[in-house]
Amino acid sequence: MTVVSFKEDVRISDAHRTKLRSFVSCPDQNIFGLANQIGIKVVEEDMPDSISAVLVCSPLCGAKSGYRVAVNRHHSVARKRMSIAHEIGHFVLHLHDSAFSAVTEEEHSLLMLEHRGSDPSWAEVVPFTIEEAGNSYRAAHRGHARLETEANAFMRALLMPPCRVRQSRMYQLKDFNALAKEFGVSRAAINLQLNLMERQKTAEKGDIG
Repeated sequence: MTVVSFKEDVRISDAHRTKLRSFVSCPDQNIFGLANQIGIKVVEEDMPDSISAVLVCSPLCGAKSGYRVAVNRHHSVARKRMSIAHEIGHFVLHLHDSAFSAVTEEEHSLLMLEHRGSDPSWAEVVPFTIEEAGNSYRAAHRGHARLETEANAFMRALLMPPCRVRQSRMYQLKDFNALAKEFGVSRAAINLQLNLMERQKTAEKGDIG
């Protein structure tokens, strides 16, 4: 089970750590605002349904960091939130990882043009499914499942921190549809987080025993 700790993960800079921990403690979570604070520009675009979002290296986009997140404008608000959080995870955790390489503007534009032209090769570029956050042609093209697993764990820690989930009245009432709505995520995502929390609880009991 992959877990990301905003307090302990050495890959997270002090500046990012402060912003992430502040975000997690705030009930009114504005993922667009967090991206902006970190220096990432978020742009909603027309994209195929199979692609939720992607981190693009874009030195001329106007963002402080020189990176932007392209997110599918046609997806639900919950899916956009999860997708943006996932891509922020790549930015915070993986920029200096030798296995990671952000998509360039040229690559992104080419793939979008191929899709609009119904290029049959598009289907070969995007077979990799991310359970909670959608799909990423970067992961499919380069086969880096570890990076995607870590970015998903980052997304869960950011949008569904276990401490806040347990404190929720909806959690205590076991109204999981309302719980998903409260945290602005999909029911599938909250279900997975609850399962992982239960597994962690069981593991901790085993360690004590």
